[in-house]
Amino acid sequence: MALPQIFISYAHVDNETVLKGEEGWITLLHRLLELRLTQLLGERPKVWRDPQMAGNAPITGTLLEQLQCADYMISVISPRYLKSDWCRREIESFFARFKEADRIFKVLKTEVPLNQLPESVRDSLSYTFFRIDPDTGRPREFKLYSSTMAQEFVDRIEDLAYDLFRSIQRYHACAALEQTIHADTGTISVFLAETTQSQQKNRDLLRRELLEHGYRVLPDCPLMSEREHIVNSVNAALAESKFAIHLLDTRYGFIPEEADVSIIELQEQLSADWSRKNGLPRLIYLPPNIQCQDERQRQFISRVQSDNNRTTELVSSSQDELYQIIRDKLEALKTDAGKPRVSINPDRAMDVYIICHENDYEAAEQIEDYLFGQGMDPILPLIDGSNAARQEDHQRNLDHCDAVLIYYGNSDESWLRKMRFDLDQAVAERTHGFFAKGVLIGPPNNHRKHRIRSQDLIILKNVEHLDVSLLSEFVDLIRSR
Repeated sequence: MALPQIFISYAHVDNETVLKGEEGWITLLHRLLELRLTQLLGERPKVWRDPQMAGNAPITGTLLEQLQCADYMISVISPRYLKSDWCRREIESFFARFKEADRIFKVLKTEVPLNQLPESVRDSLSYTFFRIDPDTGRPREFKLYSSTMAQEFVDRIEDLAYDLFRSIQRYHACAALEQTIHADTGTISVFLAETTQSQQKNRDLLRRELLEHGYRVLPDCPLMSEREHIVNSVNAALAESKFAIHLLDTRYGFIPEEADVSIIELQEQLSADWSRKNGLPRLIYLPPNIQCQDERQRQFISRVQSDNNRTTELVSSSQDELYQIIRDKLEALKTDAGKPRVSINPDRAMDVYIICHENDYEAAEQIEDYLFGQGMDPILPLIDGSNAARQEDHQRNLDHCDAVLIYYGNSDESWLRKMRFDLDQAVAERTHGFFAKGVLIGPPNNHRKHRIRSQDLIILKNVEHLDVSLLSEFVDLIRSR
């Protein structure tokens, strides 16, 4: 195949050196990236940059020609880069050709405000070549000839090269290789939450391993500093993911604009919501014997540890053990993905399980009559037999029915909570979802009944008298599926 051309866009000052004859930072990036891509592709790609470019010097004809021929751009972001009119023009010119942010790969050489990035690259992949010193708060750039940062520099080159390699496969019709990469994984997407700086290296290692095994890792673009952008980006990523991973530690993390919790806690809240509603399995890693000095982080960790969501697993182990647990989880997901899904006969009446307390059985029979008259097959729980027999029947109905309606009348609120919890677990364990899930609230009237609400259940209420006509909305939802 014809290999693509890669254009490196950078500011000349970022390649200058203190010592004469020393290899510049950009030159080193170029050399190592080209070498690693050659190893991955089996032949040398064309990676081009203008070695003479300086400041706001005019763009040369050669540079324009190379820019027009480029299939990918690597933009090395720095303060000087953002102030260069020509560097910004290179990005704008390249983006105008493809209108695809995923052809641009951002190398963040040092810390810059994300809101100052050109709009066309804000959603492109980022590769951070620095870390924040926890003692001074200053960014420290990765350098190859550094005893403490050499490995981090090489690791980041590996990430950049591998993502470019995968993109080349995707854009240049290497369908056979792409199918080979994904044959064993079923293209499972994994949500890997952003972390604090102290966990960034572990996240990078885990992301690298997941990609090397053919999994798609989301989010695939950096999260911005505004709450609304984070919520939208994370929810979009979660909607495509089959598994979520959060790596926590003692640090609380920064609080985004217009948010009241850190970006770490916000991501966890959003994935917890997806887990409760859609059964998304999650793994949350906590370092062994974690001790937090920050009160906010202590409260956050305490809340996570007290969460009784059965689709969430807390892990405190070594890194090797963590990776093995994740491998096992993903292998199980691949196995589940290969199971045949239940097909619904469109001519069959829908089975609607009516969950009720024995004190409300008479009222539930009125609901049963109404649903039957609407062409449904309603199912009431057993009221006779042993507790074990009734629980077995309850679980079987949750496993096999098409829709669930909880009737809440003469029972107490603890019963309702228990039934909602059972319903959440059924969502997590079924191979297919429910066509409709709802709660019908009837008499007697009390203050707490007026406060019942839900993000994923239809709530219908008339606490003065039982009004089965309210169920028309519930029935319409079943029929619409």
